[in-house]
Amino acid sequence: MFYMSRRSVTRLVIAASVVAALELAAQPAPALKAVPPLETAKLTPNVIRTDFYEVRGATTEALLASMSANRPYTNHASTEWRVTWKYDYLFKPNECVLRSFNVQVRVRFTLPQWVDSEGADKALQEEWKRYFGALQIHESAHAGFGIAAGKEIVRLVNSREWRAADRKELEVQIEAECNKTLQEFRARDAAYDKTTDHGRTQGARLRTHP
Repeated sequence: MFYMSRRSVTRLVIAASVVAALELAAQPAPALKAVPPLETAKLTPNVIRTDFYEVRGATTEALLASMSANRPYTNHASTEWRVTWKYDYLFKPNECVLRSFNVQVRVRFTLPQWVDSEGADKALQEEWKRYFGALQIHESAHAGFGIAAGKEIVRLVNSREWRAADRKELEVQIEAECNKTLQEFRARDAAYDKTTDHGRTQGARLRTHP
């Protein structure tokens, strides 16, 4: 019959425990799950609208005069963009927390539409096509500033948690930061017009002699 002392058994148990611990330590550590970004703010679909005003004429001079007479704004084309937001709160003991934030961008283009082009010669029709294409490119860039502003406001709101002692204080924080971002993009939009001379350097000018 085989006998083993109690001391030997204890040593074997300790040894087995050490081996198990070493094996466990040798296993790769489980990957830490990345903290998902905050998604308090969301961008709702943009609303794009295009309005036209009628232009008539069989010569370049007549078209320019017609645009000057019928345009609703100072320039022959315009782009208006507006960024709006609405939000909801979550009231907790002694604080108010932003719960949801929705942003929407509205864009309105106003462009000339030559309605009696059939009576003009081919060269003028081609010139109008070139001019109108350049006009669209210029005005689309204006819209881009508004759309970018909306995206930046969403990013800004999602970059942190918004909380304050009460609703009024929270509103002051949110409105100040969002309006600051909005003004930055308004300034870029205005600078774009100065840089391009309202699109003329991009070809948005109807040439008298194409």
